[in-house]
Amino acid sequence: MTSVPRYTLGCCVWGRHKLTDLIYDYYARLRAEVADVVDLTLLAVGSEYRGDAALTRGWSYREADNQPLGAKHNMLAEHVYRTGTRGLIVIGSDDLVSAGWVRQCVADLEAGADVVGLLGLAFLDLDSGGTALYSREGDKDRLMPAGVGRGLSRRALDSASSWQPWPAGLARGLDTASYRRVLARLPDARVVRHWPNAELAAVDIKGGGMNLNNYSSIARKLKLDPLPVGWLEARFGAEVVRALVRLRLCMEAHA
Repeated sequence: MTSVPRYTLGCCVWGRHKLTDLIYDYYARLRAEVADVVDLTLLAVGSEYRGDAALTRGWSYREADNQPLGAKHNMLAEHVYRTGTRGLIVIGSDDLVSAGWVRQCVADLEAGADVVGLLGLAFLDLDSGGTALYSREGDKDRLMPAGVGRGLSRRALDSASSWQPWPAGLARGLDTASYRRVLARLPDARVVRHWPNAELAAVDIKGGGMNLNNYSSIARKLKLDPLPVGWLEARFGAEVVRALVRLRLCMEAHA
């Protein structure tokens, strides 16, 4: 039997428990779907002593203070160091990435990339039901990849201030700060960027509780293109989208 590389897929969680459990279930299924190319360790770092919700779904779990968020996120990198996995795929507790993206990310990292990321993502707002797509504009080779689903090689993590790719004291701006820190400490870092397409996709789920950036503020700052729900169903599965719709309807019923 041919062995496959081991990687960590990790996120930091807080609140929105029904959504978090949906995220746990989604990636447990995705891990089995991509098992032919990667052995994924799923890691959640939480702050509410809800480890059982992760552990019963096949995730590893660590507890940490919720603030500062930089220090909390660095526990993801520490896990890579301690367990010897070959790198880290970072998601948020309200993010979905497609199986195709995980396959592509691992392929790029195995080919020598240090940072791998998407240049666009979808948004789904649980409060309004709105869906939209955002794509970065400009020179592809100079753009910063999105933080959602960003892949980091073991070399990149090792170079970043003793396995601390996130400035420990930060509470906001983590995606940009970690990207800049890695590039500053690893000037020859190889960054691979991809435009989203039918196989390579990510969605950031807004609403339903505490968000660092809510959907309305994002819509004011970014150029968003309307997106049919079918786009999400084709990339993440109709069952998952239906579960998100049910979650939204449940929220409305209790509003």
